[in-house]
Amino acid sequence: MLGGFYVSNSYYSTGGGGGASTFTELTDTPTSYTDHGEKIVKVKADESGLEFAEVSIIGSSTEELSFSWVIDSPATGYIPGLRLWRSVYWKRIDAYVVDLTSVTFNIEQRVSPDTTTGDYILATNLVADQDGVSSTNFVDTSSAEGTYLFVHITGMSGAPSTLVVQLVYEVPARMLSGNLEVFDSYTWSIVDPQVMGYPGPRVEDDITLLRVDGFCIGSTSTTSFNIESRVSPDSTGADLLISELTVTPSGGSLTDFSASTVSGGSWLWLDVSQVTASPTRLGVTLKYKKPIHY
Repeated sequence: MLGGFYVSNSYYSTGGGGGASTFTELTDTPTSYTDHGEKIVKVKADESGLEFAEVSIIGSSTEELSFSWVIDSPATGYIPGLRLWRSVYWKRIDAYVVDLTSVTFNIEQRVSPDTTTGDYILATNLVADQDGVSSTNFVDTSSAEGTYLFVHITGMSGAPSTLVVQLVYEVPARMLSGNLEVFDSYTWSIVDPQVMGYPGPRVEDDITLLRVDGFCIGSTSTTSFNIESRVSPDSTGADLLISELTVTPSGGSLTDFSASTVSGGSWLWLDVSQVTASPTRLGVTLKYKKPIHY
């Protein structure tokens, strides 16, 4: 009984009732729940109290993911890629061209899409040819959440038709709502965007949408779009964003969805409805969480 105890059918009061009323008011616990949603509580390594922590999965605490650039008619300059939704650990970069030419490049990370320069993540440039090239020679082993990635092409031999770059990385996996899930994303990187639809991936499992980020390249340009879910690539789609998102070179974000869950087997589609001042590139990243299988 709170505030006392029983001995041989007699009750003795201890004068309780003045203690903490919530978990965060205790003296050996975190003081706030902010930014700790869906985490667990564990004992600190020094055994001095409790702390919030993400769940480590038995046998693996990370999930390996990848992002690919498929660049037709590559030219020297910058090609936008994805925005990192979480801190990542770099594993490997693979690249090749589809004909007897070569492309020299590096991958640049930026704090925002409209900054003029960033930092390379590879210690030396890669030269991709028809035989392919791989590298694990990273400047740092990880990059921070919120970083924007660009392919920076610095040189070419001949006139390559297509450059393919795949970036392999790991992200921490988490226990979310009782299920093993991981954050993932898909990015559309479009040259000279027009008012039309651009196909995306087929969703393997049910996914929960979290956020959309986008930006375009061009000093005064803007691009408006929505993202559709389709039963098949040639069917009529259903808008996933509650309203169209208009982005500029400074970027734009949206977290309001008309439907936050997309069923496994659905196709994602980017529907561009308006373009002004002729942007040269459009980058759109959709963040979601999905189940992982072991």
